[in-house]
Amino acid sequence: MKHEDNRRILTEFGNGKDWKVCKVIQTKEDCVLGKHYHREKDESFMLVRGKGEVKITKQFEDMELFKEYYVPAGTIHEFYLTKGSILVGLCSKEFNPNDEISSSN
Repeated sequence: MKHEDNRRILTEFGNGKDWKVCKVIQTKEDCVLGKHYHREKDESFMLVRGKGEVKITKQFEDMELFKEYYVPAGTIHEFYLTKGSILVGLCSKEFNPNDEISSSN
């Protein structure tokens, strides 16, 4: 949701869920992130700088700045981001390497 006046544009995201962790990912090079799913963790992402594509399950789309991309548990997701991009993520659970299941797509 956006709130705008003559001073600023404030963009909120999170779908009204209870989030435990906020993470900020800064890319050092063009890269692919994700290519996995989580058994228990929901995530929501927003690209705040740069360019990229997102693939959630089987559909690719160009990412829009300040658009929310919601990824429920059990959903394969991957991001193709350009160098210098910043992706902000909200997570329903803290990082657990045993909950991150690699996909073979």
